[in-house]
Amino acid sequence: MSDSADAFFDWLLPEARDLQKKYHLDGWNISIRVVADTDLHPKNAAEVLIKEEYRVATIFLSESLAKSGHKDAILDAVDHEFQHIFLHPIDALKSLVLDAVPAQLQTVMLNEFGRTNERIRASLERLLSHTT
Repeated sequence: MSDSADAFFDWLLPEARDLQKKYHLDGWNISIRVVADTDLHPKNAAEVLIKEEYRVATIFLSESLAKSGHKDAILDAVDHEFQHIFLHPIDALKSLVLDAVPAQLQTVMLNEFGRTNERIRASLERLLSHTT
């Protein structure tokens, strides 16, 4: 690992531990990886892969954001992904519902679950920004 990568993670990991406590995810093993921008959806600066059954999550942070040095933007992206981990039960419910509805309704249901998840996540973000 390069010195700049070491410095980046020396700064970021304590911040991530604070977020893990903030969202009461102490029982989870959460890691952060910097990946090529092309490994993420083009609109995303970060994404998360959650393995609920193991209480494990990996946050993938875009290389361009990591290299930007914009600490506030980096923390905002990582915080956003921690919110998705916190709200993972909605995704678990989504899987159950999609298995129970006819195929022709699954796309509609998938879109609505995504919109609902983002609305709840945004509300959580606003709530927490007023209490911290």
